Amino acid sequence: MTIYLGCALAMVVLVAASVFRARAAGVETPKFPWFWVFFPLLSFSLVGACVAFQEMTTFDYGWTMMSPEQIETYSSELQPDLFGLRNFQGLSFIFALFGVVVGALGSILSWRKQRI
Repeated sequence: MTIYLGCALAMVVLVAASVFRARAAGVETPKFPWFWVFFPLLSFSLVGACVAFQEMTTFDYGWTMMSPEQIETYSSELQPDLFGLRNFQGLSFIFALFGVVVGALGSILSWRKQRI
């Protein structure tokens, strides 16, 4: 996860450097720079979605690590907890995807309207 966050942070810094260099050469606008609200949201939400997806698809014990005697101890009487680890990973993935969509739309719209 640290590598993902480092790459997203480096991407935000590189885009900021190129935009600020271009802004120094041109005329500044008095508009609020919404791009710098949405672009980091997009990049860090994308990292969060990748990490949440990776956590959802990994298995701690594999498919064949449990013997039939151990399987019987897990009956249908045990209901899953709403805030269990599996549900938390699913919810975090959904929230991260929502952040990706909002960040992408906001970044595109703010870039087109020159709110950089």
